[in-house]
Amino acid sequence: MISYIVTKSEAGGRMDKFIKSRLHSAPDSFIYKMARKKNLTLNGKKCEGREILREGDEIKLYVKDETIALFSGNVQNSDVSEYRKAYETLKGIKVLKETPDILFLNKPSGILTQKAEGNTLSLNEWMIGYLLDQNIITEESLQNFHPSVLNRLDRNTSGIVLCGITPLGSRVVSKMLKDRTLHKYYECLVKGDCKLDGRIIGYLIKDHAKNQSDFFESLNVVEEKRRKEAKKVSLRVKVLGKENNNTRLSIELETGKSHQIRVMMAHFGYPLVGDAKYGNDRVANGQNLHAARALFPDKCPEIPYLEGLEVISKPEF
Repeated sequence: MISYIVTKSEAGGRMDKFIKSRLHSAPDSFIYKMARKKNLTLNGKKCEGREILREGDEIKLYVKDETIALFSGNVQNSDVSEYRKAYETLKGIKVLKETPDILFLNKPSGILTQKAEGNTLSLNEWMIGYLLDQNIITEESLQNFHPSVLNRLDRNTSGIVLCGITPLGSRVVSKMLKDRTLHKYYECLVKGDCKLDGRIIGYLIKDHAKNQSDFFESLNVVEEKRRKEAKKVSLRVKVLGKENNNTRLSIELETGKSHQIRVMMAHFGYPLVGDAKYGNDRVANGQNLHAARALFPDKCPEIPYLEGLEVISKPEF
């Protein structure tokens, strides 16, 4: 038999994921089978294995020591050299706000949100390097839970990125992003005298070969064979002001599809300044698009300090 007590930093995650972080080789079927047979208990009671854990919960697994040893394996400490390298070498990333569960970072244009192919470092590695440097997490704790970015921005889009430090923060905020209860506002500079105002609805179809999307105001103008690929999208536009021959906009994303703002603005004749893919500009800093504001819902029972929280970041363009 083996027993675990859930710590504050581990609370908020699912029970099966907690077990997997300890018994790395255990298949999901094993965990659920143990729960059905009452060989896995939560606070002395029968469980399903998918419960959300709270600080102080006691988990007991009644299996032979040989089974525990088999599934535990000899896991070495995480190699953190990449995280420390990213923290030392990537420049311009700023911490906007730090809470016990969520870290708010300001990503500059030109840095990937998450690691791509090859040896390219990203904001995600920088974030873990920062948490290690500040002693918020340890090399040992990375074996049980990996902090991670929760929303993605294009390489050449700047602004707010939310990062989950704990299982609780990651789960709660990921659900908010999925449910669209966490409102995200972008600021951008588009070419021309933009007259768009209010809500815009339509459909995006992505060309994966070109990594480029097309926007359609109605499915009636889409070839029938492509309609099944169409994704409904919507956003709200508000004009902030005119700047020479350009217009500064505030855009609230209601859906979050790849390149959504860029392709929709270009479709209506207002490509983003600096956008080489959907406009005709080629500038060093990429498109003038910035994730400027994150507004949390008024109610968040699991993390009350997030209720109504507003995080703001001003663009540099």
